[in-house]
Amino acid sequence: MQVEGAKYLFEPRTIRRMELLVLGVLDWRLRSVTPFSFLDFFACKLDSTGTFTGFLNSRATQIILSNIQGMHSSSRHVEGKLDFGIFVKKQLL
Repeated sequence: MQVEGAKYLFEPRTIRRMELLVLGVLDWRLRSVTPFSFLDFFACKLDSTGTFTGFLNSRATQIILSNIQGMHSSSRHVEGKLDFGIFVKKQLL
């Protein structure tokens, strides 16, 4: 880190070591957050009875993976979103 007139200068390696030290002291764990991290939360919000949470998780996973692969046409992507949206709306009505 270079700042003009700064009293202290830290290298990126030193900053990383300090960050990891703070995380360790606070007992925080480093993990990557992905869309899959939120599936259970939203499935439970949409279906509080738990009847369709398995289906919601499965369908959302399919949609996420198809987006990651990027091998589908945009019309197929929109179709998947519409299917999911229609299902959710029917469950809420």
